[in-house]
Amino acid sequence: MIDKTLLLSFPRSGRNWCLYSINYLSGLDNPKDEQTLKNIVDFDHIASHINLYNQNIFLIRNYKECLLRHYGYDIVKNISNFFKLDIPNSGIKPSAFINNIKSFEKFNGKKLLIYYENLIKYPKETINKIYNFLQFDNKDRLNDFLNNYEYHKQKSIELYNPDNDGSQSRGVDILFHSRNFTREILNQFDIYYENAYPELYKYIEQYKGKL
Repeated sequence: MIDKTLLLSFPRSGRNWCLYSINYLSGLDNPKDEQTLKNIVDFDHIASHINLYNQNIFLIRNYKECLLRHYGYDIVKNISNFFKLDIPNSGIKPSAFINNIKSFEKFNGKKLLIYYENLIKYPKETINKIYNFLQFDNKDRLNDFLNNYEYHKQKSIELYNPDNDGSQSRGVDILFHSRNFTREILNQFDIYYENAYPELYKYIEQYKGKL
């Protein structure tokens, strides 16, 4: 058993911002120092190793937002076959989104579910949950982070890898990508998940009908 926390999140679910927050709250000087950060948490986009850890933070985002963003608008428009596709050059299949939820539900260790939208809309409450879960003891860092929240959010955006196309929603618009699609296509996402995974839909039901 690995004696630290796994941060699990499907691609484009706000992992960079969450990692920046954890790193800063821990008291580290460089919020983008991933090697040092790995002393506190490991992070992965798929749940294949979740049971090696004794605790887990699961960061989840509106499936329409992260799937549209990750796989590209043109591929997703072919919605009838999308969930069956082995998307070329993506590295991660669309099924990983729901598989992560399955693995989180079955995980028997200490765990925390964080919704990306709450991280954006209710930062004080959500950041405090993460801080307490990881049992940090640095109130000065916590207060500085919350009092200068917009500064830190902008700093996190600036630290994106220049080879990556970075944040498009800028941590503000939680329906940025969905606005590029018709209601019909978005509804097909809702119908698919609700019908195919009724026992897990409670985790993502809040996204039904959004936009």
